[in-house]
Amino acid sequence: MLTVSHVLMITSFSFILLNLGYFFPLSFCWFTYLSWGFKAVLTSAAASEFTLERALHFLFLFKASRYHLQMARSAPVPAFFQVLVGDFSEKLKMPTAFVNDFNGPALCKLRGPNGKCWDVKLEEKNNDLFFHKGWKKFVKDNYLEEGDFLVFNYDGNSLFSVTIYDESACEMDMEEAKRKRSTGGLVGQMRDYVMPGETRLRIIEFKSEHLCFKRTMETHRLYQLNIPIIIARAKGLMSKRTIELRDPSNRSWPVAVTPMEDGRTLMNKGWCDCYKANQIKKGNTVVFEFVKGHVKLHIVRDEGYEVMLTGPNIVY
Repeated sequence: MLTVSHVLMITSFSFILLNLGYFFPLSFCWFTYLSWGFKAVLTSAAASEFTLERALHFLFLFKASRYHLQMARSAPVPAFFQVLVGDFSEKLKMPTAFVNDFNGPALCKLRGPNGKCWDVKLEEKNNDLFFHKGWKKFVKDNYLEEGDFLVFNYDGNSLFSVTIYDESACEMDMEEAKRKRSTGGLVGQMRDYVMPGETRLRIIEFKSEHLCFKRTMETHRLYQLNIPIIIARAKGLMSKRTIELRDPSNRSWPVAVTPMEDGRTLMNKGWCDCYKANQIKKGNTVVFEFVKGHVKLHIVRDEGYEVMLTGPNIVY
C-alpha cells in the first residue's frame, strides 16, 4: 500500500534525479534511474520510517552539496590590475606573472565599462607583453588619465573586460569623465552657436579672476612656448629663471623661463617633460592660469571646442 512515507520518499528522490540533469549531459537517461528509484522506494522497509522532517533534511543536504559542486566547478577568472603612470597612452605592459600563464592570440578585444569593444594588438618585446596597436584609441575613447586604476578580467577567449576606477577610488562615471576630462576640467558654461551658413560652433566659456592666456598647441609650441609680454611684465618673469606649472592632476613641474631681446619670455626646459607626461597633442588647447605662486594648466583635448576666456585679466 502506498503510504504517506512512500509519497515523501518518492517526492524527494524525484527532486534529486530531476536536478541531476543540471550536472549531466542531456543524453544521460536519468528517466531510467527515476523509474528504478520508484520501485526501490515502494519495496523498501525503510520507507515506513521516512518522515517529513527527514525528507526536508535530505533535500537540504542535497542542495548544499550541489552548491559546493557548482563552486568547485567554477574556475577563477584570470585577472590583473594596472595603475596608469608615466607614458601609458601608447602602450601598456601586462604583469609578468599573468603573461607566464597567458597563451592567448596576438589580437584581443578590450570591453569597456559601456560594453563597447576595442580591437587591440599585443606586442612582445624583451619577453614582455604589451597592449599596443589599438590601445591608444582605447585610452582616448575612455578618457583615461594618469592615476586611473584598471582591472582586466580575462575570459580565456581573447576578451578582456576592463573596469576603470578614478581618483575617487570608485568606478569611473563615464559621462562625468567625458564632460570633465575632454575639457581639461574647465569650470565654465558650454554653448553651441550656429553661425551663418549653419556652421555649428561649440564654445566653452572659462571665467577667471586671475591673469591667464590660452594657446592651441602646434608643433613648435611643443618644445617652447611664448608667454604674453603683459603677463611676463606683470609677474616679473624677466628677472626669474623658473616658474612652477601645476597640471590637472596637481603635479608640479619646474619650467625654465628665458627672456628674449625683443621682450618676449619663453618657457622651454621642463615644458617638454610636462606636455609629454600630460599627453598634450597638436590641436589641444591649453589655458595657463596664473594663480598665487604657480601657473595652473587646463587642457582641452576635444578639438571640437573653442575656448573663450572671460574675466578682468584675460590676455590674448
